[in-house]
Amino acid sequence: MKTKNGGDISSGRFALAFFFVFAIVPAFLALMGWRFISSQRIAVLKDASVAEMQNDLLRLRRDGDDRLYIQRRLNFLYGNVAEEEFNAAIVEKYLTSLREEGFGFVNFRFFAPDAVALDIKGQTNTRRAMLQKIFEALIQPDTTGENSLLLRYRPFFDAFVGGITPSEIAHEKSSLLRVMMNGKPGYFYWNTFQGAELDAKLKGGFLAYFGASEMPENMALEHILATMNDEARGRRVYGLADLNAPEKSLPSELELVSSRVSHADLVKKISALRKNFTAMHDSEDMLLVTEFFTPDKVLYCLEPSPQGFYRDVSTLLKILVLVWLLVVARASVIQGIEGEPGSEAGVAAVCFGLSLRQFIVLFAATVPALVVLALGTQYREAFGRMLEQKTFARLTERIESVDENYQVAVRNLEQVYQKVARLSAVRDLDSKKLEELSTDLNRKDAINRLHIVDRNGNTRFAWPAERSSNDITRKIIPAISRRIFITQRGDEASLQDKVSDMMMDSFSDSFADVLGDTGASLLRTFENLDRVNEFWLGNRRHYVYTSFVERGSKKDPWLLYIWHGTVSFAQRYLQRQIQRNVASSDIQQDPIRLAMVPRQRSSLPFPRDFNKYPFVGQMCEQIASTEVQRYALDSMGGEQWLIAAAPLKRVPDYLLFAMYPHRLIEQQTFWLTAMIYLAAALCLASAIALARIIDHL
Repeated sequence: MKTKNGGDISSGRFALAFFFVFAIVPAFLALMGWRFISSQRIAVLKDASVAEMQNDLLRLRRDGDDRLYIQRRLNFLYGNVAEEEFNAAIVEKYLTSLREEGFGFVNFRFFAPDAVALDIKGQTNTRRAMLQKIFEALIQPDTTGENSLLLRYRPFFDAFVGGITPSEIAHEKSSLLRVMMNGKPGYFYWNTFQGAELDAKLKGGFLAYFGASEMPENMALEHILATMNDEARGRRVYGLADLNAPEKSLPSELELVSSRVSHADLVKKISALRKNFTAMHDSEDMLLVTEFFTPDKVLYCLEPSPQGFYRDVSTLLKILVLVWLLVVARASVIQGIEGEPGSEAGVAAVCFGLSLRQFIVLFAATVPALVVLALGTQYREAFGRMLEQKTFARLTERIESVDENYQVAVRNLEQVYQKVARLSAVRDLDSKKLEELSTDLNRKDAINRLHIVDRNGNTRFAWPAERSSNDITRKIIPAISRRIFITQRGDEASLQDKVSDMMMDSFSDSFADVLGDTGASLLRTFENLDRVNEFWLGNRRHYVYTSFVERGSKKDPWLLYIWHGTVSFAQRYLQRQIQRNVASSDIQQDPIRLAMVPRQRSSLPFPRDFNKYPFVGQMCEQIASTEVQRYALDSMGGEQWLIAAAPLKRVPDYLLFAMYPHRLIEQQTFWLTAMIYLAAALCLASAIALARIIDHL
């Protein structure tokens, strides 16, 4: 834009201003904005990765103990066999599977209920007589309530499993114990298969043992690391660094090729971290997190640093900025923004074949488009977090609903018992119909025991009929029945009743630890008629329903007792809820999936394969130590899920998991992202349309 006075100077100033506004300012804002966004994203990704890696390494440290790992596998074998009929074919199937998994060094011996050794293919046939006597002594407290054989067979215990008393072994069922076998360190395990909960009828059992020298080194870690590295292939590498013998580190050098690091390099880095009392190394290429395992062994996790990706993007952005600077410099310096003689300066081509007016319009439109993209991205992330929080609230609500509805199931059970009490078969004491009724109710998981007692405390009908002489209910029901008739029907207490009362009080108070309550409160449980009440007997919880069965004014009423195992009923209740949930195929209507995990490790979760996911054990451990609900975002079946796990107030023996597929949240954020990009595109499209016509206005 030449003028008569200082046209060249004016043109140079305009060119400089043009370059500053359209080149320097955008380049500076782009680089600063990208630096802020990338550093923020890198910090978030690193924090999330380090937390996840630390949790994984802590789980590795916990589960990497060989003894506990073998104990879990033996309990898993026990659980599989217990779920099916205890016979030779079932045992051989699971025993073969266990040996194929690398547990061939473990010796097994299976026994029938009478402690006679079973002929099982694959079990050890040595020391048959000694093992039979040891098993017979171990099951005696459960079968007869005595422990004389533990004392009588003490020499067999000392000779085979020394270093620990027989009574300690008897109390540590389902635990892998450290013992001295023939003067050398070894391990011993035993367990029994029981019938129905209240029957507690022994179906058989087994012993397992092996020498410490026979156990493969790092067996647990080899199995767990192989599984974890398969799941994290291409993303992370988990391993064990042996500081004294790097060549013994796990996994092999071949599996570390993708990480471009060797065992020697790892040992060198980890040793340096130890000297500096740190557990993490962050480089431009790799993120290394470590966890103490033993004085000469360290667990580690390697992950490519997210800086690599963002560094590549930064390089590309700098190249684009440089190209932009050169293009704008050429437009401002070479062309001088002068335009052709006789033409208007505003419509002269200045850059990319665009006139000054068009260029300004497009530049002005870029600003709101970038603002929409930046703010929209932040809003999308906030929206995604809000959806996750709402989903976790839904999962919590579902868990609480299942927990609270358990009371409804108990009330429904109570209504079933009330109907039973009004049946003519009960009133008329029809033994055949009562047998059929009891069997049918037991098959439907409604009862475990049914008793009908007369005014004198005599049992007129009992189901099931076979009971051992040590059955504790046979001792307390007559006294309880007489007490109920006295307190509820005003019967006069005879001398026999008073003796029974004293025996009952003495029995209850002396064995408070066994009954879990005093005699008075135990009686109040039975005296609360026509209601399902819960009480402890031994180390188990039971439901009991007590009701008078009226037989007319001229006949004495019967007293009806119906018992049911609380744990058994709660287990079936949760299983039905989960089965109903799984049967719902419409994931859009009901996307939440449920699973249950027992607190007792020897029991199996439902669905049965649910414990194969690493997060299950980790969340169970956290809940066991804190007794509060836990949340997680983890992978299950190759898909990301939001997971909530909580202890149940009404069903304390189980933990309930509720899961929601993360892809449903991603679908909602996807449409929001599409709308953000559409808004930015509309801004640019409007600017382009305006730029095409502005020179003609």
